[in-house]
Amino acid sequence: METMSAEPKARLLEQTFFHRGRVFDTSHDIVELPSGIRLELDVIHHNGGAAVLPMFENGDVLLVKQYRHPAEEELLEIPAGRLEAGEDPAIAAERELEEETGFRAARIEFVTQFYALPGYSREILYCYVATGLTPGKLNLDDDEDIATIRLPFAKALELVRTGGIKDAKSMMTILLVNAERGPSNAE
Repeated sequence: METMSAEPKARLLEQTFFHRGRVFDTSHDIVELPSGIRLELDVIHHNGGAAVLPMFENGDVLLVKQYRHPAEEELLEIPAGRLEAGEDPAIAAERELEEETGFRAARIEFVTQFYALPGYSREILYCYVATGLTPGKLNLDDDEDIATIRLPFAKALELVRTGGIKDAKSMMTILLVNAERGPSNAE
């Protein structure tokens, strides 16, 4: 098995912000790689996000359906939201679960974390599975128009495989939960 060694990092030579927004900022960066090669890149600066797969005792999952303008369609996703600066991702996952679905969880377990688009974005997504669900209080943000969809885990897994779920964080979380918990989830 290969291990990654502590190689010298690239050096930031110049950074110019050209957009400061509500959700993210963007900069034009000039970096020098350890090899001496210089790159000019546009970078999205984002606090990251937390996502959570709510799973009921019988194995059903709760997904949200919402219109995503950049995709120009309604997508089926796991509940998720943006992190506040310095916020613990697990706490954000709990918050988003209740805000978007109206459920609370007795347990939130870490599944994975990953860079959403490492070629041009610093956004890291933290994914969890929530169990021990009990009713809480739905509290959608003003800009959210969300419907909840409850379905068997096997159906969610099938939707990942057939293109019915196209959102990467949702796909990855469902696939990893299936791999970790075994094929009995998919029956």
